[in-house]
Amino acid sequence: MKTPDLSEPRTRRRLITAVGAAVAVLVLAGVGIYGLLVGPPSHGNDDSETPGPMVTAPSDPIPTTTPRLPVVRASDDPQTFARNVATALFEWDTASGFMPLDYTSVVLDVGDPTGQEQAGLASDIAAYLPSRDA
Repeated sequence: MKTPDLSEPRTRRRLITAVGAAVAVLVLAGVGIYGLLVGPPSHGNDDSETPGPMVTAPSDPIPTTTPRLPVVRASDDPQTFARNVATALFEWDTASGFMPLDYTSVVLDVGDPTGQEQAGLASDIAAYLPSRDA
């Protein structure tokens, strides 16, 4: 077996790259292991007290009006209609209590009033909305 000639620039570059990569992996592994051993930082002077969950309240006041579903205005212009639908979908107030199906029905009512293409349109809309669990 022939030993590599380290005087060749190509071989030397490969060796330096391999050694550098190995050192980087060892450093990253060491930092990770150290972080796992030390754990998260403690807050306060007493280590026996572990902080509980933080509960924050929204700064916005509770609305006094009953939330309503948006109204999608029909339009003969495709760009205007698409903008109206997008506005209704993307301005969804998730705190209002309405589910994705509620918004889907609003768009279906104006997007396909005949009901002939509702299955395909409903699946397209559902792809853009979060799931009920989310």
